[in-house]
Amino acid sequence: MRIYLHPDLRLTGKVLTDTRLGIRYVVTTDTAWLLQQLSKESRVGRIVLSAARQYGITAAEARLSVYKLIGYLDTFGGIRVTPDRLTTIAAMRMYFSWHRRHTPTVTGFCVAMVRSYGLIIALLTAVLAVITVMAQAPAYYLALPAIVMASCAVHEWGHFVTVRFCAVPCYLLSRAGYAAVVYTDTTNALARRIAASGPLAAAGLYAVLAIAIQAPPLRMAIMATATIHLCGILPFFADGKTLWRTHE
Repeated sequence: MRIYLHPDLRLTGKVLTDTRLGIRYVVTTDTAWLLQQLSKESRVGRIVLSAARQYGITAAEARLSVYKLIGYLDTFGGIRVTPDRLTTIAAMRMYFSWHRRHTPTVTGFCVAMVRSYGLIIALLTAVLAVITVMAQAPAYYLALPAIVMASCAVHEWGHFVTVRFCAVPCYLLSRAGYAAVVYTDTTNALARRIAASGPLAAAGLYAVLAIAIQAPPLRMAIMATATIHLCGILPFFADGKTLWRTHE
């Protein structure tokens, strides 16, 4: 496996700067050393051996420290991961395991959504196709995975449009089954607006679709999807927590 530090990140001494968001992280001496190694050497095994020699520790301890840093960097898309051998299994593992950053453009948004939900939609549709044929059910059932998963893209589109309209620095983060718009801290009022835009966009659009579509099973699925997204404004969910926390 090869690990590359994302081009958005710049290390100067003990300060790691996220140039996309303008955020600076002050890191420890050991972390700074490991980040420097990542900028020079992409092979994780080599970095582990270098760390073991540098600090006089065992390979197991060095591996634990290196992977702990890699895991932290991955939480905000700070690394790019490629397997030594690009096999189908390796590609699938990367798809399901690692986050990826995308530029905050319409193209970047589309790529992020396809990466997050495209394969899942295809797999669920294939499974549903088999069930539909065996049960001789109506063909419109095949649209259910796309309809439900597309609501997540509409949800993130609401966040994305609001963030871009308000000129807040941001980027898109994707992984299989997960997508997010990551942005810098802002005022309480703007944070509430951004948090509310996602659930309301998805719930509003799907409420209109529920009125327009006549097929009862699809209408029920769409209404349920709209309800779930609307519940996102409750304080039990990420957007709701932002709404209620910043309301104080």
